[in-house]
Amino acid sequence: MRALARPKPEHVYDPQIEIHNLIQHRDAVPADVTRNRNILALGDFNLPRAETGDAIHAALTKRGLSLPPHTTRIPTNVSNTADYDQIAVTPGLKSKVKKMGVFDFDGAIFSDIFNATAPGYWRSCAKYYISDHRPLWMQLEL
Repeated sequence: MRALARPKPEHVYDPQIEIHNLIQHRDAVPADVTRNRNILALGDFNLPRAETGDAIHAALTKRGLSLPPHTTRIPTNVSNTADYDQIAVTPGLKSKVKKMGVFDFDGAIFSDIFNATAPGYWRSCAKYYISDHRPLWMQLEL
């Protein structure tokens, strides 16, 4: 049996490039156009663990962003293996973060179908109907 050649993707996803572009865009905006230079970036950074030594974590912190710790200490994916999703903030916002965390919707909203004794079944079904990532939340003191 002969293997088929895979076509090369036109765009290779690299979160480090996206982070660089985000900060570059912020720095390109003239100071008189905005009231402040605060950025709150959130989403799936494909960051298995928010810790020193990770290349994506280094790209974020090198460019002035920080990752406040989740106060809920539950992984962001429903497989409970990683913190792919993060909320990154600039220094001006870091001091305003009161709390942040991950909303555990598995057992909260879908308690009638979520069986804690058989989480594998839930995880295999959920990914076909809803995101396999849990939502993040943040409370800021304004």
